[in-house]
Amino acid sequence: MDEGKPIPPLSELKNWLQARVSALVERKPAEVPCDENFHALGLDSVGYLNLAISIEEQWNVPITAMEIFLHSNVELLAEFLISAGPEMRNRTRRLPKGAAECTTVNEGSDLTPLFWLNGYEFLELFAPHIPAERPVYYLHHQGTDGKSARHRTFDAMAEYYLEMILHVEPDGPYCIGGFSIGGTLAYEIANRLTAMGKKVELLMLLSPAGNPKVLRELFWRSQRMRVVSQGALQRMLYMCRQRSVMFSRRVYHKVRQVRGRVECSLYFLTRRPLPSRLIWTHMQPIYARALKHYEISRYPGDTIIVHESTRPVPEWIESVDGTCRVLSPVPIKHLDFLAEAYTHLWLEEFVSPLSMGSGLAVGVGGEDEVEAMPGTGEVVSGGLGTR
Repeated sequence: MDEGKPIPPLSELKNWLQARVSALVERKPAEVPCDENFHALGLDSVGYLNLAISIEEQWNVPITAMEIFLHSNVELLAEFLISAGPEMRNRTRRLPKGAAECTTVNEGSDLTPLFWLNGYEFLELFAPHIPAERPVYYLHHQGTDGKSARHRTFDAMAEYYLEMILHVEPDGPYCIGGFSIGGTLAYEIANRLTAMGKKVELLMLLSPAGNPKVLRELFWRSQRMRVVSQGALQRMLYMCRQRSVMFSRRVYHKVRQVRGRVECSLYFLTRRPLPSRLIWTHMQPIYARALKHYEISRYPGDTIIVHESTRPVPEWIESVDGTCRVLSPVPIKHLDFLAEAYTHLWLEEFVSPLSMGSGLAVGVGGEDEVEAMPGTGEVVSGGLGTR
């Protein structure tokens, strides 16, 4: 990155932003009006992060995705960069320049930093609940920069993110959290930090992705329970129908996966960065293969978990030796966790330890919450009290 490269005049900067946004949403620059909202143009949360990375690499301005979100068209963003860019360059920068897989979300200094994996929308939603004194960093999916994933096992992924975290905060303590596959990675990273003698004050798991075999077994057990009161023939017909539906879905997803892999390969072969819409298409099968070979090890620290009612988390609860606060299951689908319409069901309780202090000792459980007995996985009623 060129340290002294000045921010260009307004017209030139707007042209550059139009070209970059058009590449992210796969449109021609002329189809990106300066006054049209980025979201309306098709820019998703990964696109906001990608644009933030591009701006920092091109103009040496460490802008956050949230700041782009608040100035969400070419006109507003160009004016913001010209007015605030010089001052933003003087920010205390704890990330390596051009770090394509880590972004500062909240600049604080007095409280333990939170490192979050997967689901940037969550950070936008919980921002009002987090004190300004708490630093927050987002560890992106691989491929956010449009390049092919370099790390394809949980061991390699966790090691890479661990190096990034230690670069930002060498000594600790830490708060680590993540959504879905990010929760699984957060669990592994927290385990490695504690094994190194570092202090992890809190591990936050938002609907963590577990072993797919365990999830399938739980699904079929629930299906059998639904028809336990029916006759043998009815049970057999019902299960045959369910297996036929599941087989059809697997075939459909497999065909889509192959088509997506071919489309991604064309971009890689021609050395073009992937557009935002294909980043998850590229990463999902990599994560799925990695999950099949991942075994959950025991974790000694404090953990808070929230999950949907259709995805139980006994394998996580039983692996935690510290205090494990489990919020009552939420009756929504997995991807609805990040939909603003449903966050009132879980968000405030989940982030309350971060908003009030550090660890779980700050909270008092509600009537619907449970706590796992340390080292046993046994779940008992009641609040947390104190450590």
